[in-house]
Amino acid sequence: MSGGLVRAGRQLNPRCLVVLSVVVLFGSALAQQPVQCPGLLSEQQMILLLQGSVPEKRLQEFIATCGLEFSWSDQVERRLRGAGASNLIVAATRERANRSS
Repeated sequence: MSGGLVRAGRQLNPRCLVVLSVVVLFGSALAQQPVQCPGLLSEQQMILLLQGSVPEKRLQEFIATCGLEFSWSDQVERRLRGAGASNLIVAATRERANRSS
């Protein structure tokens, strides 16, 4: 591997990893801060947020504010649920993905 993490055949931008790490490590402190998006959320970023135990309300803010760069499918739903997505997060992600396409 060179230049970053690789997962599911895609390289994770190191800058995105830093942003997500800060959110995960300081989630409760950042919960009061407005969401700032470096771009559309990838499926990989969503999975990292889910695995990092980011509060559901904060995930909803990221989904609504940042938007999504991926399309909805049954496979996406399975991967998000496998990472710990609740019914609420699945519904918010599905709705936003459908609006983005």
